[in-house]
Amino acid sequence: MPSFVFNTAKRKLFEDALNLNNDQFRVHLVTAQPNADANVAGDLAAVEYTDPSYSPQNLPNKIISYDADTNTVSMVAEDVTFAALDGDGTTSIVGMVISRIDADPAQQHLVCFNQFTQPYLPNGADLTVEIPLAGILKAQ
Repeated sequence: MPSFVFNTAKRKLFEDALNLNNDQFRVHLVTAQPNADANVAGDLAAVEYTDPSYSPQNLPNKIISYDADTNTVSMVAEDVTFAALDGDGTTSIVGMVISRIDADPAQQHLVCFNQFTQPYLPNGADLTVEIPLAGILKAQ
């Protein structure tokens, strides 16, 4: 399962309807790769992790950085912790989806899917999702 940017997010960036600098974002845990054509946070229902101990977390301290040596622009942020994440002992988490936060659910656009190196089986411990130093999104 590769990591990818959702097709709607690509379009919204070009339409100036998605602002990586000013918009706020949320991290969702998923049990399967979502469809690249999914549009809004509500489209995640089929693959988003479900357990009473789980709730999506805000993406903390996001910044857009530019690397002049490689001519790349990246969105980076601090790691995200899901406290005391429990489960049924069989459902693994395979990755995360970043969505735009908006009071209107129709505007909570999905931005990207990032696959974990290995699936995680919740066991009541904290799960800290390490945000890659190279960034969540990268443009070259």
